[in-house]
Amino acid sequence: MIRLIIFLIIALAAAATAVWFADNPGQVQITEPWGGNTFSPPFGIMILGILAVGVAITVLYELYRTIVTAPKKISRYRKQKRKERGYEELATGLVAAAAGDVHSARTSTRRAEKLLEQAPSTLLLGARSAQLDGNETEARGKFKQMLQHKETEFLGLRGLLGQAIQDGDREEALRIAKKAYLRRPNTPWVLTTLFDLQTEMGDWREAMASVNDMARQKLINAETANRHRAILAHLQAEKREEEERYQEAFENAKKAHKLLPSLAPIAVTAARIAVKLEKHRAAKKILETSWKAQPHPALARALAGQNPGQTPTERYRTFERLHQLNPNHLEGELALAEQAVAAEQWPAAREALERAVKLGATASVYRMFADVERATGGDADKIQGWLAKAVDAPSDPTWICRATGETRARWSAFGPDGKFDSLRWGSPPTIVPMLSADAPAELILPDTTRDVPKRNESDELSVAPTRAAPAVDGERADKVDAA
Repeated sequence: MIRLIIFLIIALAAAATAVWFADNPGQVQITEPWGGNTFSPPFGIMILGILAVGVAITVLYELYRTIVTAPKKISRYRKQKRKERGYEELATGLVAAAAGDVHSARTSTRRAEKLLEQAPSTLLLGARSAQLDGNETEARGKFKQMLQHKETEFLGLRGLLGQAIQDGDREEALRIAKKAYLRRPNTPWVLTTLFDLQTEMGDWREAMASVNDMARQKLINAETANRHRAILAHLQAEKREEEERYQEAFENAKKAHKLLPSLAPIAVTAARIAVKLEKHRAAKKILETSWKAQPHPALARALAGQNPGQTPTERYRTFERLHQLNPNHLEGELALAEQAVAAEQWPAAREALERAVKLGATASVYRMFADVERATGGDADKIQGWLAKAVDAPSDPTWICRATGETRARWSAFGPDGKFDSLRWGSPPTIVPMLSADAPAELILPDTTRDVPKRNESDELSVAPTRAAPAVDGERADKVDAA
């Protein structure tokens, strides 16, 4: 509508101009400079002549320009079509590489390199094709060539990083990851890969900075970030302890414990270092704080070892006070029952075990019931009954790898899968073997003829042997195998 209105306005203006020239023809006098002849055409005709000459000159100029620039335009057109075909081959090759079609990927790579004249974008396809073909040397060369071009440098770093990790060269991988971090510090895969490599290489300080970056980028939540920081501070404390720099170790251990008091191995390590510095009161406070947060067998053993000279009865009284810090907890009842058994406080042991049954008894509870019955001269059938219940009871808690489901008696910052912080305290699933329809179901009970072992009052653990306790937590474990 607007265009129509504009056209009508222009047409009316042109018509009005023509009418005006018709009503006012005017005359233009032109004298030849060489002959002296004079011409007097109408003014309107003069204007039309000038316009006609201008149009003719314009047409001739455009024709000339078209003839002169035609070769360049044809060349540019051919290059454009060649580039389009090259990118089509590049796309086809990438699809073939993703599908694992080595032959098609190789063919498309050669065509794309020829059509695109070794453009940087073809290097990625060439590297991927070489990897599919098993030629890691050629792939590495392609990735290194990518580093020379700004648009492909980051992809080249990622390719070289992947190869270094695949080859097991962690030092080279860490070097490349740091370089990638400098290029793009906010890229998620750069941060996570850098953190994994830093923890594997034992670079705890740098790993702490990476945790902060991952938390800022929302790659991990606040709880996970806090847990990672605590474990890294714990590992720093262990390193300083190995170097016999106990004061620095204690500062790191206190930081770890403050961040995550519920993780027992951290508290055990902090208490152990405190004892080396003769800070016995601080060690006891650390263990009791963790007990209030989350009771754990390792804490009970560490607390029992605080005063090796205590008699079993004195140690039982100590655990009575400890029990009040976090009552109605299964681990607390078990720890109290163990010390009651050691002190031969049989009624107290039974009471603690009965409370444990109400909280969700595990196999250790029923085995301990059996030992109490045996030690007090109980009926053999009753002992067998408790042991039978132990067979079907849930397993005792242990350290479980979240990724593989494997169990470990000892906690480590690295699980059996080699991943950082993959172990969690919990009860493993109970596995029930399948029986054939005609196979007799036999119940195999533990040997009940054994005597209750005598307890050494000087034993710093001083716990009942009926409970399958994990090894002392907090000791330095190998990264690869935490067992």
